[in-house]
Amino acid sequence: MPKPIFLTKHHLLSWLYENTRYHAVRRAMDEGKIKNLGCFSEVSGSRYPGWIIQITSLSGKVYYVAIISDNDLMENRAYDLVSLDGCKYQGGESELYKGDL
Repeated sequence: MPKPIFLTKHHLLSWLYENTRYHAVRRAMDEGKIKNLGCFSEVSGSRYPGWIIQITSLSGKVYYVAIISDNDLMENRAYDLVSLDGCKYQGGESELYKGDL
């Protein structure tokens, strides 16, 4: 099955909501604040490009979730980041790529 291509921030966040493994992240997305940090040429913990989303729950817990495009497996994956160290911001012109900064 081909991986989805994200065209808008809404599409990216909808995909994350449907594909996150963690109920707490989904609940924080429902109730808290969501910030797209933008597109990164390399995301910590992988050698792939992707997006980093900051999600803050009502209680103030902050989750950093990476959505990477794994071209070797032809799929997108989401995982929690422990740290933003090693992430290389790429940015771009569109809201999806430059983020909410």
